[in-house]
Amino acid sequence: MEISLMMPTHGLLFRNEENAFLPAPDRNVDVVEVAQLAERLDYHSLWFSDHVLMTRTSDSGHPANWSGERAYPGDAYMLDGLVSMGAVAASTSRIRFSPSVLISPYRHPLHDARQLAAADILSNGRLIAGVGAGWMKEEFDALGLPFEARGRMLQECVEIYIKSWKDEWVDHDGEFYTFRDVSMNPKPIQSDIPIVFGAATKAGARRAARWGAGLYLLFLDPYPDPRRYDELHQQLFRQLETVGRDPQGFEFSVMVSARPTSASDPASTAKRRKALTGTPEQILEGLQEFADAGYSRAVVHLDVQSTTYAEYLELVESFGELIPQAKTIPVRAPAI
Repeated sequence: MEISLMMPTHGLLFRNEENAFLPAPDRNVDVVEVAQLAERLDYHSLWFSDHVLMTRTSDSGHPANWSGERAYPGDAYMLDGLVSMGAVAASTSRIRFSPSVLISPYRHPLHDARQLAAADILSNGRLIAGVGAGWMKEEFDALGLPFEARGRMLQECVEIYIKSWKDEWVDHDGEFYTFRDVSMNPKPIQSDIPIVFGAATKAGARRAARWGAGLYLLFLDPYPDPRRYDELHQQLFRQLETVGRDPQGFEFSVMVSARPTSASDPASTAKRRKALTGTPEQILEGLQEFADAGYSRAVVHLDVQSTTYAEYLELVESFGELIPQAKTIPVRAPAI
């Protein structure tokens, strides 16, 4: 199993017994420092949140909080994901990176296609294109976009990305975007940038089966069941068969909160432990459960109880020490 890192560009996560919260980050956060540290520790990739804005109030429940409680404050402190990825591309040499996930409907797809291509070029082919339809209605409203059409918009955006990265002249005539004879150069380094869909619905699975290299699922609740999306996995395999694609090349990734602790810490000795919390042995057992459920990549969103950058860096290092053992964890092959 590969281990990846959720970047602290939108706050330092901390969890209670029900919810996850992303308060304004410690202003000492240094994106380049984190990226270089993660590369030294052999994390597979870095993942960057995407929002354009945050509203003072919101009734849109964050997917991490099934209770409906708000994860982001109204005055959230957020660094732009694609700009941050450019800084990381220039300051690292091996580690991959991805939006987590790019909310494609927020911007014109030609704009994002060019920025993503530039990130791939500047990094010599290290981009993963995580995409999604979005969840916050108030953000769509502020941007003047139809929230109810976000899934169809995402589908059209992805079609345009692929055309832009491959075709000499780009044409498109769709429901939301229409243009002809557009050039988009230079092309990315990767001939096929892997597109990963952040989705947990049948419609998302259909899109991932048609255009994606993987499906990315969220497990930020404190006590998640790694098998809760088994039926969605099977639906996706059926869709892959329908469109004539080999399921063996398709990857499932999971974003999951995590907190390495000592053996004497109450979090390690609790009868009911939060996901990927505890000693190295306990965390490796938790990773094995996700691998048994078919996940080949865990993007860890570190649970920083103090919400300080210093503790975040300590946790990056502590989890990084587990990576050599995590790489040896076998991933269950899909039962097709």
